[in-house]
Amino acid sequence: MFAFIGVVLPIIPTTPFVLLSAACYYKGSERLHSWLSHNEIFGPIIRDYEEHEGMRKATKIKALTMMWAAVLTSALLILDTLTMRALVVLIAVIGTVSMLRIKTIE
Repeated sequence: MFAFIGVVLPIIPTTPFVLLSAACYYKGSERLHSWLSHNEIFGPIIRDYEEHEGMRKATKIKALTMMWAAVLTSALLILDTLTMRALVVLIAVIGTVSMLRIKTIE
């Protein structure tokens, strides 16, 4: 559920929640794991991570571009306090570092 929310909210990371869900489903429910890994949106990300322990370069670029577009839009146009702007940017930096630490596959 958090992964679906993370698709549209810049402060909720999508990828870690998708991978965590897949890992939990893998251990707990073969049916739910199969459903998630064959999902049109999240399936390719999960299969890449399970098969190659990494993310495709194009997926990383898309994810980082969308995240930073949402963060900058929020920070510049929506948020009105410096503290909130700094917090959103800090969370985005942490998300960026986390994503860049995942192995890149071609």
